Amino acid sequence: MRKNAMVICCYVCVAAAFGAFFRWIQNQAAFEADTGLVIYGSIWSKIVVLLCLAAATGILGLVVGLRKKDFYPATTCATVFRGTTPLPPYIYNTLAVVMIVGGVVLYVVAKYEQYGAILRLLSIFAVLSGLSFRYLVSAPYKKHEDALQCLCCAVTVLMYSYWLIVCYKLHAATPSAWTYGFEVLAIGANAISFYYVAGYAFGRVRPYRSLFFSMLGAFLSLVTLPDGHYLGMQLMFVASAGMQMYFAWMITANMRLEKPMEEPGGKEE
Repeated sequence: MRKNAMVICCYVCVAAAFGAFFRWIQNQAAFEADTGLVIYGSIWSKIVVLLCLAAATGILGLVVGLRKKDFYPATTCATVFRGTTPLPPYIYNTLAVVMIVGGVVLYVVAKYEQYGAILRLLSIFAVLSGLSFRYLVSAPYKKHEDALQCLCCAVTVLMYSYWLIVCYKLHAATPSAWTYGFEVLAIGANAISFYYVAGYAFGRVRPYRSLFFSMLGAFLSLVTLPDGHYLGMQLMFVASAGMQMYFAWMITANMRLEKPMEEPGGKEE
């Protein structure tokens, strides 16, 4: 299954590279310099939308293709995040550190900004989310409490939900929704992805929905990078994209051709 995992991760990276490039061109050419309003009829806005729709359709096609093959996905945290090489601990520790550093940087910068209080709260959530992600995905390597795994999932979903509120607050006076639209989509996709990944901790597994939104969240998180956020938020988006790619890889790589032995605590829907 590693081949399938490699295919979907490479697809997301290539699609995101094109998406981020055209988003950068849109930011340069599709907005009025004086007012910040989008230029009506700009071809770049249409290209970005079509590219994102095509990428999302491709992601859906890959997920549906896997589902039609009748693989047996893992149904618990201890099995879905199990790696067959020494690399996973280095990867998830790095991603957790990037998220935590992003939160710390945002906390430092927040005192100079107008909405410092809400940004500081978001930065605290980011630090907790980095720690929660590490605890959740390290389940195959250490004995973990089910209740703490559920709590970690709840923290990450709450962080992205609160981030949506912060996004709307920061852009309340922004004249064009195009300016922050992809940020909203990226945060929302990440929130939904963590919601479905939480099913592995809560015993209500939906692997293909988890896979779809993980890939979509990674794609949108990378596409929104040219928008010019705070440095801390940029790091948080990078970490989010990495986390979603990690989920997508592990969910796919740990699918099996034959039905595994009964896994306690897991129920696929």
